[in-house]
Amino acid sequence: FPLDAALNGNGEAEKPAASDRCCTVFPQHTFLNFTKVLTFFRKEAFELTAKYAESGAALPDGRTELGTYKVDLPRQAERRKVKVKAHLTVHGTFEISSAQLVEEDPEESGEAPAAPDATVPPATPDAEDDTPSAGKRRASGAAGGPRKRLRRTDLDVTPVGRPGLAAPELERRRADEQRMIAEMREIVERNARRNDLESYILTMRSGVAAGAKFGDYISEADRGRFTAQLHKAEEWLYEHMDEEKQVFVDKLAELKVIGGPVERRFREEERRPDLIAALEKAAQDSRAAIRQAKPKNGDGEKLRSLNMACAEALKWLAEAREKQSKLTRREDPVLDGDVMVARTEEINRLAEAAFEQPREMSIDAMSDGVPPSPLHSDAGELKRRSSVDVD
Repeated sequence: FPLDAALNGNGEAEKPAASDRCCTVFPQHTFLNFTKVLTFFRKEAFELTAKYAESGAALPDGRTELGTYKVDLPRQAERRKVKVKAHLTVHGTFEISSAQLVEEDPEESGEAPAAPDATVPPATPDAEDDTPSAGKRRASGAAGGPRKRLRRTDLDVTPVGRPGLAAPELERRRADEQRMIAEMREIVERNARRNDLESYILTMRSGVAAGAKFGDYISEADRGRFTAQLHKAEEWLYEHMDEEKQVFVDKLAELKVIGGPVERRFREEERRPDLIAALEKAAQDSRAAIRQAKPKNGDGEKLRSLNMACAEALKWLAEAREKQSKLTRREDPVLDGDVMVARTEEINRLAEAAFEQPREMSIDAMSDGVPPSPLHSDAGELKRRSSVDVD
């Protein structure tokens, strides 16, 4: 891409030769998403015209021009430095992304500030220049005096005649693109919900059979009724593959009226032993710590609260285990796992407050849903040791 810096007839007396006014900014094989900063010295607004360097690399309509960019520089008393950023986008298109007026900051240089031009927008100070000679000036400034500060003022860049669609057409196509994205997202969601329904039907139909995974957790009457419901749902599904997403969600919810409690009974049976052991250990460890504790001022009430919580938890656990032993796997459990987790966490929280030991919960410790005791935490012990072993 060459950049043809053509003046727009704004009254400057001398114009450089055509060969001096044109340079190749992005030669062939330049990396995409690449930016170059060009420096101009101008007193007023000027135009830059971009075009292909070779006539053979023309647009489909035969044009070589890539557009004209007008840099809106307010009229100045003398030539000012203007930095223009030319950008080769990641899509391989050319654009002038920004332009800035670069001036010395009069407040920092000690010079009397010139009368501001009312048409120039507010400037932002910049600590250093980024021209090729900036390093030399910084070195000389360090040796001979304070470093000069620069201020940069953003200038408006107006593109004209760029190839591509008009703004209204481009906006319309963007709206169409967003609409197609939303439609595709809805299709993906609908297919996912349909697959969820199909997977649930096949999994539960084989799972509730006698001797299968969920076979002991459903009554014979519910097994026959649920199996018939699953067969009916499967036939309906293969005849209604293109229904809306919410229809599949509602159909799955209907099946889980019977299947949900069956899955819950199975999960409760699986995790019950670990949760019972965790609750008993938390209560017993806390009681043992209470017997060995030497209460300080204000700790007696905390220890009594902890001791009461341990007693209530063990009493509830004993009564619930007795009731649970009289139930079959086909009946809903009374020894609820979530209640055991809540009571274990309450004991751990009271133990932390009573003994002032922060609880360390690692991912491994919580992977099975069992909260660790703050009184027997390897992570906490490691943390306490590391705090005194640091050199």
